Amino acid sequence: MAPQPDYRQLRANPALFERAMEDARTSGRVAVELATVAVTFIQEKRFTEALRIFDRVIASPNHDLSAYCNALWLVQNDNTGLPIDEARSRRYLELALPHASLNPPIWLNAAGVLLELGEVDDAVDSLRRAARRDVKLAEHLQSALLDPVKRHPLWPKLEREAQPSRWKHLSPYEVWRANTPKQMVDKLLAWLDDEDPRVAHGALRHLIWWRDEDCDDGHGGRAFPELLAWLERLGAEIDSRITTERFGEFIARDLEGSYAWEAARSFHILLCNPIWERSAAVLARLCDLPSPSGDGEGLLAAALTTAEPAVRAEVLNGLARSTWQPAAKTVIDTMLRELLLELARDFARGPGLSDVSRQQVEDIRNVVHVLDALDALPLVKAEVQAIVDQSRGELWDDYTRNDFAKRLSGK
Repeated sequence: MAPQPDYRQLRANPALFERAMEDARTSGRVAVELATVAVTFIQEKRFTEALRIFDRVIASPNHDLSAYCNALWLVQNDNTGLPIDEARSRRYLELALPHASLNPPIWLNAAGVLLELGEVDDAVDSLRRAARRDVKLAEHLQSALLDPVKRHPLWPKLEREAQPSRWKHLSPYEVWRANTPKQMVDKLLAWLDDEDPRVAHGALRHLIWWRDEDCDDGHGGRAFPELLAWLERLGAEIDSRITTERFGEFIARDLEGSYAWEAARSFHILLCNPIWERSAAVLARLCDLPSPSGDGEGLLAAALTTAEPAVRAEVLNGLARSTWQPAAKTVIDTMLRELLLELARDFARGPGLSDVSRQQVEDIRNVVHVLDALDALPLVKAEVQAIVDQSRGELWDDYTRNDFAKRLSGK
């Protein structure tokens, strides 16, 4: 395969550029380079030329999710001064919004487009979704563009949700000198009851991490003895005051609804936790619980089949990272095997690896990884082989294609 020209070459050579515009219909690799050209045009205020590129790129396969953000910014009159093209704006929204859960700033830019189209209710919903995923909105809420929103009945809720999360990342290296283990656990347990689920799940994930933190840097280095002793006491304090089953209750509470991603992220972290006999029990419980919105579907099954893409991605990540442990693998094999087989078949019926987003490639890889660990891959060998055969070795699928080929050959 000949080397693909990069964005600098495309800018410098009109013939190469026009050829790339045609090739972008089917090549994610080309679409990425063209999207980069469009960004340089935006920086130079060559907005009409950038729009021509995004008209092609936004419908092309497998491009970087930032392209959706840039395209939505570009179609706003408030940003460029260009006339509003309603048909183009609605087309961009239709193509971009399905990916917003994986790149939440898409919701922010979509809100601006929706406001210019007079869709105030949808704009408010988009802003609230962005706020709940910690997109920084404070500066944007002062914009004159949002004046119609300030009269909306949900404006007070939006303002509250747009406040920066009071949860801040805590490193044991920063807090151990200022807090005894008991004081630290007191704070984390208090945050679990916070009305903001972002705070509660932030605390939950730190309780999971710190219960078993060994401060091994992965390169043979270790934390200094005083910190290690503090962490050992901290882990014992956590273990004596909150159970893994309680962690699971918080995950179950939020795995559907406005903060499903936070719960799915906590699920992922829980399944990476080494106390497997407890985590496996929680996994089984989440499989058993009925989904409030499903037709007889379990809570975890709904997260894998009907939830937004970012939720499914976190759940699949957790499952893939738990299969090396027998207790968790047994639960997955017993309760999720058929669903995972069907997901593999669904992926095979869809576009090839070269024609889906990077996150979808990662999801497919996680499903195949789990099925391989369950010795169930032979049941969908033909389907997975089809995924391999459809791949063109594009920018993000080459490693996955080779990985699948090795798993199918048993190497």
